[in-house]
Amino acid sequence: IPTLMPFQLNPFNGDNFIQEEFLRLKKKFNITSVIETGTCLAGTTIWLAQNFDRVFTVEVNRIWLKIAINRIESASVGDKVKAFLGKSEQVLDDIIKLYSLKDNTLMWLDAHWAEACPLLDELKAIANNKLKPVICIHDFMVPGEHELGYDTYGGQPFTFEWIKPYLDNIYGDGMYGVSYNTNENSGGAK
Repeated sequence: IPTLMPFQLNPFNGDNFIQEEFLRLKKKFNITSVIETGTCLAGTTIWLAQNFDRVFTVEVNRIWLKIAINRIESASVGDKVKAFLGKSEQVLDDIIKLYSLKDNTLMWLDAHWAEACPLLDELKAIANNKLKPVICIHDFMVPGEHELGYDTYGGQPFTFEWIKPYLDNIYGDGMYGVSYNTNENSGGAK
């Protein structure tokens, strides 16, 4: 089991700006369903279920998922959450098809951790299903914000340029907008 960070019990690792942004996106795009990859201990999952109609969450670690399900039930939001054990890049396709998800779905892609990075395969699964959801990705390098942390995989920093071809495949070249958090707005783990 990977080491926990102190913020993992809180929604979005303690970043209130992301909560506000998700509520803004919900209203703007009439979002009712959220897919979360990387349940961890369900801090974000519980918040999502308190604010959206349906939440589908995927966790690869059996022990963490068991803890997460107990926390979800204790928070009395279990009726809104469907939790799946498995690799997100493999389960995502099934969730999209089984639950007939539409473009007004928000995808919170946060399953990358340590040596695992399913992000590109998650984006391929979205494209293969011809879905054009709102996609939010955690742990990205924010241009000009050197105080904010970000992930790397195999020496590749998480940058827009890295995933641009995958986004172009989903939405069409230049047919989407991109926005970032800022250090000024960030809280929690930053």
